[in-house]
Amino acid sequence: MKINVIIADDNSFIREGMKIILHTYEEFTVSAMLENGFEAAEYCKHYPVDIALLDVRMPVMNGVEAAKR
Repeated sequence: MKINVIIADDNSFIREGMKIILHTYEEFTVSAMLENGFEAAEYCKHYPVDIALLDVRMPVMNGVEAAKR
């Protein structure tokens, strides 16, 4: 069974880099790459997520607030 991961960061280079790293491991699948915490929180309401990698400093909503939601 794969571990479903989302990546939320306002920097596209960070998102892509983390995705590349995670793709080197068979057990992870990156289901979404999002630009802010609000998008991450909304995504988690509609889709199953095992791990959310959230940047602490993002516009609209930071990762800490997104994790609370």
